[in-house]
Amino acid sequence: MNIQSSELVRYNANNRGTSTGDCTARAISLAFNIDYSKARKALNDSAKANWKNNWNYNNINNVKSVIRSLGGSEAIPLHTKMTVNDWVDANPSGTYILHCNNNGDEHGRGGHLVCAIDGKIYDSWDSRKCYVLSYHTISNGIKNSDITDVGAYLRDWVQQKDATGYQRYAEDVFNDIINKNRKLKKLANDYDVDFDISLEVTKVTLSNYTFKFGFKIYLDIAKYDIGRWFEGKFAVVFKPTMSKEDVDTYFTDTFYGKLYSFIQNHVVHTAEDICQSIKLLEHPSRPLPQERPEGYKYDRWDTFSSKSFKSLPYWVQRLTKNFTKRNPFNRADYSDTIELTIYTPPFDTKYGEATENSYSKDTRSFHAYNMNDLIRGLEHYKKTGDYDAAYLIAGDY
Repeated sequence: MNIQSSELVRYNANNRGTSTGDCTARAISLAFNIDYSKARKALNDSAKANWKNNWNYNNINNVKSVIRSLGGSEAIPLHTKMTVNDWVDANPSGTYILHCNNNGDEHGRGGHLVCAIDGKIYDSWDSRKCYVLSYHTISNGIKNSDITDVGAYLRDWVQQKDATGYQRYAEDVFNDIINKNRKLKKLANDYDVDFDISLEVTKVTLSNYTFKFGFKIYLDIAKYDIGRWFEGKFAVVFKPTMSKEDVDTYFTDTFYGKLYSFIQNHVVHTAEDICQSIKLLEHPSRPLPQERPEGYKYDRWDTFSSKSFKSLPYWVQRLTKNFTKRNPFNRADYSDTIELTIYTPPFDTKYGEATENSYSKDTRSFHAYNMNDLIRGLEHYKKTGDYDAAYLIAGDY
């Protein structure tokens, strides 16, 4: 039996609550006792400054450079075969960042960073079987005396509320955000509509220092007979150095800020997009196409329930006749991977006229390599009504 004698403390500094591909920022953030966002910025800035050397975010040279710039030692190679567990047992005091492989193979390439503090390993997963390739000594970083007992306190703190309690707490915060939202009030006044918006809590978990919150929000605009569901989640990450007295304030501020951002970026943005689109498409000579039912698919490629299609402005969704997004590797004939055909909108400068560049007077077509190019072209189209210029922008020709 392989007994791991060193202590593993599961900690994930990632403020999104994920733990894939960002071990560099997580280890650096903890070792130097800096915010996760600051660690990410340091890595990104270094990669941008050294683009001529082909450094990317997780490039080993980029990581070493950032650690040195923050005050860590040079990387010290390890020529003896040792697992993370064995190395930490042999070095029970001090703060270190270890470069190791991530597959438990002594011949594996370096692919993981982990922070060790006074004999304890801090990681989002059990990396104690990985083999150490090199290490940095962090003399100006976090110390064991900086770490509080907030982890144990958090478990009791989270359990104080049951599912109903978190639903009630979230609804109170949610209603406060909605009731104070000036944008929604202005939209309701400008377009003479009422918004019925509700929240449902779907998930509440605490994984060591990370509180995860999942939810669904429903937006109903009765005047237009339109309803939209929004599914979201976010994490509140507590730091091992945080005091128990700071927990309530930190949680309240972070929870409010993240829920507010989601509502603003998704719910309010969609409500505004729908209201503006309905007004934009008003024309007495022709009614709008009826909305397609949820899950409607044109064929195996053309799906009106995909994330790509739903990222299009609402006026485009309402007018779409055909939407195709294909894998670029399957399109050897030409580079465009997106095809969009819409019914000609009333703001088109040649609305109702037959043109050479459309299949008929009733439709307009766009081609693009990616969604950003397509949306840029469509935005220009909305502002100017100039289809020819918008087509060129969307295709980036």
